[in-house]
Amino acid sequence: MNKEEILKRSRNENKAGDEREKSLEQRSSQNAYIAIMGVFLLLAIIAFLQEIITGSAFIDSRICSLVFVVGIAGRFTTSYIYNKDKTSLFISLGAIGLSCLYIIRLIWS
Repeated sequence: MNKEEILKRSRNENKAGDEREKSLEQRSSQNAYIAIMGVFLLLAIIAFLQEIITGSAFIDSRICSLVFVVGIAGRFTTSYIYNKDKTSLFISLGAIGLSCLYIIRLIWS
């Protein structure tokens, strides 16, 4: 096999991107997810405390809580689909149920 054949085969194998690029993309997505979830959790806590202390908040804590719980549901549902871990299934089902309750509560209020 000559050099050109080896390079051509290597390019064909790496058409979807090399492992380093895939790993960096996965890490950046994970970091973004963690940052977004942290912001929504922090906003929910601040809004909840602000409602208790002052009687009103700058944002509805239920909406921030809903977004946080939906994120948890998505994360653990994905984990269950790929790993078939029963703990992930139970957390996922609980988060989905809690999300439904938040939505119903928001609609009725």
